[in-house]
Amino acid sequence: MEKTEFEKAKQMYDKRSYAQTHQEAVKQFRDGNQLSAGLYLGLIGAPSRTTHGVAWTEIVMSARMLKLEIPDFLKQRKGVEASKIWARSLRKGFAKTWEQWEKNHSQKH
Repeated sequence: MEKTEFEKAKQMYDKRSYAQTHQEAVKQFRDGNQLSAGLYLGLIGAPSRTTHGVAWTEIVMSARMLKLEIPDFLKQRKGVEASKIWARSLRKGFAKTWEQWEKNHSQKH
């Protein structure tokens, strides 16, 4: 994720101005707002799922839309558990500044 995308996503996260329903996320995606749709899928969609496959699908879609990598340790988890960790990770990440996020991200790679 580039700095401008991070800052835009962080602003959406801070103001809760990203999609809040599946229908809104689909519309946002179609309108080219992948950040909004990705935030919805990662923060609301995936964690609300009760089947592992659907939860994993939404994690993968969230990661692609947000241009983030799914950490290897998360790939070893079942979908429902992974979705909770993914959402927590997004909340922690967007609570930081770009510089903090970038430093943390570069240390993991």
